[in-house]
Amino acid sequence: MADLSVRNRYFDDLFSTPDLAWMGQNTNHIPAHPAVTAAMTASIEAGEFNAYAPPLGFEELRDAIVADVGVPGLEALVTEGGVNALR
Repeated sequence: MADLSVRNRYFDDLFSTPDLAWMGQNTNHIPAHPAVTAAMTASIEAGEFNAYAPPLGFEELRDAIVADVGVPGLEALVTEGGVNALR
């Protein structure tokens, strides 16, 4: 446990270092677009995070992906793995 405490303090010190570009653990230093922040806030306020997504993903999101990618007539499958693959 002592070793974990030392490592934890080390990471806490690193995280608290101003202007440090954290390059590990899929950390993103690019600020979120205001529209993304607004959508996340609206979703939190609406309590949408309390429900599980349908197996293929939300229909509105699936339709938006197909439209954005420009592949009419096809279907999008949204899974956690798919989201990770798109990153």
